[in-house]
Amino acid sequence: LPQQSKVNLAYTEYKFYALVLPKLYQNILIRYSMPLEPPQKSSEKTQASATGIFLSSTATVIGGSTNDLYSKKQKLEFLKLRQEVLLQSLTINESLLSYIESFTVIDDINDQEDDEEHLFEGEVFDIDLIKLIKQNCQNLQKYNIFCQISELNLADDELETKVNLQSLTLTNLNQLCIVSEFCPNIKEIILNLDKGFNQTDTKKIDKLKVVSVISKLDSLILSYDEFQSYFFVRFLLSCLESTSIPQKKFDLKRLRMVNYHGFNNVNIECQDSLLEFFFSRVKFSARKHLEMVVGCDELVCNCL
Repeated sequence: LPQQSKVNLAYTEYKFYALVLPKLYQNILIRYSMPLEPPQKSSEKTQASATGIFLSSTATVIGGSTNDLYSKKQKLEFLKLRQEVLLQSLTINESLLSYIESFTVIDDINDQEDDEEHLFEGEVFDIDLIKLIKQNCQNLQKYNIFCQISELNLADDELETKVNLQSLTLTNLNQLCIVSEFCPNIKEIILNLDKGFNQTDTKKIDKLKVVSVISKLDSLILSYDEFQSYFFVRFLLSCLESTSIPQKKFDLKRLRMVNYHGFNNVNIECQDSLLEFFFSRVKFSARKHLEMVVGCDELVCNCL
């Protein structure tokens, strides 16, 4: 059922309310844009509205408004108000925190095509709300932050308490060692390293633990930032070379990566390392889902 239908069902009687409540809080997604509401007439349904119906049935979306008559700032006020209401609910009834299993924040406010001024992430997301969730939800299985506010990411000591975590947005390489020790159920890693990632002292990181974590994964989502993905893949390849299983291949069912041919081969080293990982370190028989971003800056080239 779409989330609004679940809310309507909860209004009918207490038995339905008790059944529906965990489902409403199980998967929370905070983003500026809202999924399109389904049209009243079936003949008016489009692919976009179908996507909105699907999204609203899988997550409780805390967002702005779908009404195009509102300005960007007015939609932002809707988003802030909804976050404030959620914060009040979780503060008054702390038992609701135990229902949250998946929490995602997506910064898409400046992806909107309009001429209004650029808004900063600090103006968009309720920091107190997100801190409350990340510090007090012990049943979290997925915690993914797609924005540049570093304090919203899981700190190392917070990560140690998330024993049920299955999906994590990786912000620094040291977290791989923590995941190895405290998160035995990890199945997905999304790469989104903090600024200054290339200054990390990788010599102090336990390479066996890194290989152990990646070996458990079903899904590895590399960053759209090609140099960030290159840094991670080179580190991973060096970890394999220093272990007793240098030819090991990973059983990744899902993989996302970038393969972009830069002008005058400016990024040829990045490209070669990513392709080496793709062809030599991932089992083709295990792969079920592949997302590859491809492109070329050369006017005349047959690389694709």
